Amino acid sequence: MNRISLVILIVAAYAASACDLGGPEEQALETRRIALFGASDSVNGNAGPALSGMSPTSEVWSVSRDWAEVSPEAGLAWGANSGLDWHGKYAAWVESFEATASEDGHTTFVLKTPWGKTLPAPRLECAETAIFLRVTFAAWHGLPMYM
Repeated sequence: MNRISLVILIVAAYAASACDLGGPEEQALETRRIALFGASDSVNGNAGPALSGMSPTSEVWSVSRDWAEVSPEAGLAWGANSGLDWHGKYAAWVESFEATASEDGHTTFVLKTPWGKTLPAPRLECAETAIFLRVTFAAWHGLPMYM
């Protein structure tokens, strides 16, 4: 990379960081994120991504719970008043999967939905399966998720 390109890149980055994206909608999203999750929303206490600058229309599902929340209702693989937070409920759900053979003979597992349905999991690679399961569980239960 030549020097002129590097200077242009640095100036563009500085200009972008100086932009004020703090309109009322963006401020409301950030306030909601902090109210739900505190200043950090990860397991190790690091701050998650700021929602300032994101449009409310970019929200895929409404976040109504926190992963650390303990709620009394029974669910996919846990009983009522289990004492589990949503991390524990997710783990219980994954542990409840039953192995099955797919139509083409590969080993897969059966997914249980909150609506009482069961269906075979899609054929994915290991990392894709982990991402698919975490996103699916978060969407079904109104939990925050980002990658």
